[in-house]
Amino acid sequence: SLPFGRLVRVLEVGAGTGGTAKSVLPSLRHACSCYTFTDVSESFLRRARAMFAAAFPFVEFELLNIDADPRLQGFSPSQYDLLIGTNVLHATPYMHNTLRNCQKLLLPGGVLLINDAQLAGGFVQITFGLTDGWWLFSE
Repeated sequence: SLPFGRLVRVLEVGAGTGGTAKSVLPSLRHACSCYTFTDVSESFLRRARAMFAAAFPFVEFELLNIDADPRLQGFSPSQYDLLIGTNVLHATPYMHNTLRNCQKLLLPGGVLLINDAQLAGGFVQITFGLTDGWWLFSE
């Protein structure tokens, strides 16, 4: 639980085209001090900046490869109350390493929200399976 009056700090990993941010940002407008939209692609960040920056001034846009140590990418440890990953964390080569890097970013008691459609069967595999990133896992 957050101390009374403190706003939540959120980091979204692999935010891509902004589908999750589009859904959650309106609800966080008065509850969030910082929403960090991250991706490995600068082009996704540029697109997200154009979509969200004006309406949601509390959003920051940063490059992050969750497969690598976030501290070596300019992120301070233990900064976020909530870390969101939608259809992205499974697409990393080493899940154990990925989860460890997520943990480095979370405050003690922070929450990791994994929203993956892997169990949806054939539709998901046919749709997303055409992308190289879907098959990156090694574990």
